[in-house]
Order: sequence, then structure tokens, then C-alpha cells
Amino acid sequence: MASNKKRIIVIGIDNSEFAEKSFDWYADNIRKPDDEVILVHCPETYDFTMASPGVVKQLLEELEKTVKTLEDKYRAKAKAKNIDGKFRTGQGKPGELLIHIAKEENASMIITGSRGLGKIRRTILGSVSDYVIHHSHVPVLVFSKESSAIIRFGFFVGGLASMCVVLFIIWMVKNARRRILKTKESRQAMDNSHSNSNEQHYDDIIKMEGLSTYQDLTKQTVTVSNDYDQINHSYINQ
Repeated sequence: MASNKKRIIVIGIDNSEFAEKSFDWYADNIRKPDDEVILVHCPETYDFTMASPGVVKQLLEELEKTVKTLEDKYRAKAKAKNIDGKFRTGQGKPGELLIHIAKEENASMIITGSRGLGKIRRTILGSVSDYVIHHSHVPVLVFSKESSAIIRFGFFVGGLASMCVVLFIIWMVKNARRRILKTKESRQAMDNSHSNSNEQHYDDIIKMEGLSTYQDLTKQTVTVSNDYDQINHSYINQ
């Protein structure tokens, strides 16, 4: 039965072209009219330990301005495409924030862009998309550097559980079919055995009836022969 439950889509955004392209690809290709979109942004963090109060204030003002500009940009894009949703921010690492908000919002899918880091940089800096894929409880769509969308599933809890359920259903169906075939074969064997037994019994009856008829005929022949001998003996004595 098809589900009419509204989808909640979490999309990670920042000022990169990959984030914008991932949003556009979603809007142009897989969006449904009743989707609710949660735009998630994780602002940059600064170490204010050695900074003066004036520098801290300036950095915070710049950060607030940057976040507001990004929010206005994506709100305008969402409005242009008639997308219903909201904008959320939070502190921490981007991957962890996406997973956290996806759980809070009971998301159906997470969409994020990939910066296309090399193996060395990915090992040192870490990849947001890799983290989300390996920790998500729902399907994850990653928009790659080549501007093509690659759908990947996070097998932690949700993805793996879905695969296990599918495999279990397939196993149950195959097992049920085997049982049905074995039952049919067993019944057919029993029917054949019963049929052969009836045929053998019928043949035995025919043989017994034939033997009885032959014995009766033999007795009658012997009786007739004895009567003839008696008559012949009587005739000779006369």
C-alpha cells in the first residue's frame, strides 16, 4: 500500500556551488509538491581565546551578516520554486549537525553536496558527505563535483534494516514455495502409491477368480469322466 505521508527533506547548504547545485537538482528532479524542506547551515567557528573584545564583536557581526545573506538567498530560491520549508542553523561539525537535525525533524532524506576532496585532504579534513552516509538513519543523496547526483544509502540502522527486511521477505517467499512444492510432490507420491496398490489388488482378484474358475472346470471334467467310466463299465458287464 502506497504511503501518503509527507516527506521531510533535509538539505545541507553553505556558500559553495555544490550546495546550490544540490538544492537545484533536488528542486528540478525529485521534489514532490507536498515536500517540506529543512535548509540546514553550519556557520564557521572561530577560536576567540586570544582575540580582543573588539575583534570578537567584529567577527560575530560578520558571521551574522553572512548567515543572514545565505538565508535570504535560499528563501528566495525556495519561494521561486514554490518549495515549503524553513531555515535552521547550529553549532558544531556540519556532518553531526545534519544528522542531529534530521533526527529531530524526523526526516525522510538528507541531501548534501560533495566538495570533491582528494584522498589525502579527505583523510586529514574529513568529508561531510562521508560522515552523513555512514551515520544517517535515512537515505542520503550526495551531489558530486561532476554535477551529477549519486544516491547512496546510509546502512546504519535505516538502510541496513531495509535491506535485511527485503532479503528476509525474499527468503520467506522462496521457503514457502519450496514447502508448497514438497507438499505437492509428497501428495503425488502418495496418490501414485495408492493407485499402484489398487491396481495390484485388482490383478490379484482377477488371478484368484481365474484360478477358481479353472479349478471348478477341472472338477466338472473329472466328474463327467467318472460318470462316463461308470456307464461304460456297466455296458460292458451286460
